[in-house]
Amino acid sequence: MLAQQRTDSLLARQDNAYSNLMLTQVAEHLDSQRQKENSEEDGRLSLLHEVVLNARLDPTSAD
Repeated sequence: MLAQQRTDSLLARQDNAYSNLMLTQVAEHLDSQRQKENSEEDGRLSLLHEVVLNARLDPTSAD
């Protein structure tokens, strides 16, 4: 009976460890995806700033 309890306890620990590993992998994937989206947004903002700055500095502008 004690051996069965020990086996059950070890299996529960192993299940818990695998669950934590999977949650960590999901969190890392989501973080990576969020960083990629942030980089893409930074690129779009940089391009927008460049276009706006060039438009304002264009000597042929009607301003």
